[in-house]
Amino acid sequence: MNYYIPFKPECYYHVFNRANSFETLFYNHDNYVFFLNKCEKYLNEICTLYSFTLIPNHFHLIIWTRPESEIILYQGKSYADRVSKAFSHLFNSYTRSYNIYHRRRGTLFSQHFKRAHLDSLSYLKNAVLYIHHNAVHHNICSDPDEWPYSSHRKVISDPDDQTCVQFLSWFGGLDGYLTACRNYKPPGYSADFLEEVGSRK
Repeated sequence: MNYYIPFKPECYYHVFNRANSFETLFYNHDNYVFFLNKCEKYLNEICTLYSFTLIPNHFHLIIWTRPESEIILYQGKSYADRVSKAFSHLFNSYTRSYNIYHRRRGTLFSQHFKRAHLDSLSYLKNAVLYIHHNAVHHNICSDPDEWPYSSHRKVISDPDDQTCVQFLSWFGGLDGYLTACRNYKPPGYSADFLEEVGSRK
């Protein structure tokens, strides 16, 4: 799978990145909250964030890219460049603040962030379930309900939120989502895990 495809308007993507080497992205609650605030600041102009999970050394996002007519493009740059640049601003801004906070220097994120085009409803739903179970997969907790740095709790606690309504429509409503969570069988561990998630389309 090509994880560096150019972004296109009005598409769903699974975006993910990790810390360099054995670094940690999020040491404490403040780091998690600060990163989500940075996401809101830098990504709102180019996409809607539907789902996320943050764990200590990496993160997963599911986004829907906005129509080209809603985005101000940089002179001489393409739509894909504009979206990628927003993520670059996010990573650079978080890293600068993180370095001051933790008294460190240098890069923090892997240089090239990855994304996968979620081109079917089945693929989209499987990606959502995968990332909402990611903390369980990495033995950080035993149930998605236990992990506070995921959109799973938001979906359950505020199902009438506009973004949550759209999210839940993919599963036929809140009951359908909760049933899908209970029945979810994670793919076996693989460095190329999205191939396995995508194979369920």
